[in-house]
Amino acid sequence: MKVSDYEYVIYRDFGNGYDLEVSGANNNKTVNPDITIFVWFKTKEVIETVDIKSFQALQEQLSKIEEKYSRLS
Repeated sequence: MKVSDYEYVIYRDFGNGYDLEVSGANNNKTVNPDITIFVWFKTKEVIETVDIKSFQALQEQLSKIEEKYSRLS
């Protein structure tokens, strides 16, 4: 976790120029949370945005994004 725009976010650097940020998960909302996943390229350009409405969907999307972007160079 790190602070970005005054909010605690989940952050992951894939080490290949792609970064992942999960915004909106740091709250007490357990039903229909408003979570957004951002995939950045070289921390300058958002190349993918995914809106999430459940923690199960968050887990599924994070796995897909990890598989897709961690192997790119």
